[in-house]
Amino acid sequence: MDKYAREGNARGLRFSIIGIPALISFVLFIPLIFIALYFGAPVISGLVSNIEHGTIIHVLNSVGGGLAALGIAIIMQVIGKKRLLPFFFLAYFMSVAFAKLEINMTIYAIFGVIFAILYVMLSQKNASENS
Repeated sequence: MDKYAREGNARGLRFSIIGIPALISFVLFIPLIFIALYFGAPVISGLVSNIEHGTIIHVLNSVGGGLAALGIAIIMQVIGKKRLLPFFFLAYFMSVAFAKLEINMTIYAIFGVIFAILYVMLSQKNASENS
């Protein structure tokens, strides 16, 4: 994909972004769907109930528990600007502290917009006072 982007090859880039993932999806999912339809719901139900209490689900639960920490580390790396890190920590600890209140993401987004407006207003005020 990088080769096509470097060359400016739009057709190759389109194929590598749309075509290859579609082909891989067909190869992976069509046989599984065919098998599921061929054997029917009782066989698939039995397979799922056997997997439910097995090692696979335990591994997936363990990996899923670590994904939150990985996401936080990636966000901190992407932010990179030390002056913006307090906002990240504020948002994180607000979400942890207010978890029992069952506040949805829209309310957190509204809080974020309010904090951003305050930050811009105070930054502009400080800049005008210093000049």
